[in-house]
Amino acid sequence: MQEFGWSRRKSVITLAALELLLGIPSMLSVDVILYNDLIWSSALQVGSLIAITAFTTALGRGRALVELGKSSSFRTYIESTRWLGNLIYYWTRYAVPLIIALILVYGWYSWFTS
Repeated sequence: MQEFGWSRRKSVITLAALELLLGIPSMLSVDVILYNDLIWSSALQVGSLIAITAFTTALGRGRALVELGKSSSFRTYIESTRWLGNLIYYWTRYAVPLIIALILVYGWYSWFTS
């Protein structure tokens, strides 16, 4: 409303009309919803893969463990036990992205071969 200088009434009517127009394809065919599912579920997995890779790469081991420990009840164990911190960091750095990538590839494979 503020960017375009519109009244509340004009904004609501415009957005309702836009949502109706964008919703028509899915009303006419269920296939549109199926493709949306493929695209958005893949986008979530790719986004998670990018986020976890950026988190562990950009922060490095020490800072990543501090951030992970902020929301964990294992914070004292992570900070005091070197092997547990290493295990959590390397799991987050290598195993989690690999698992996400495998799920993504399997999902694409099963989608396109069925």
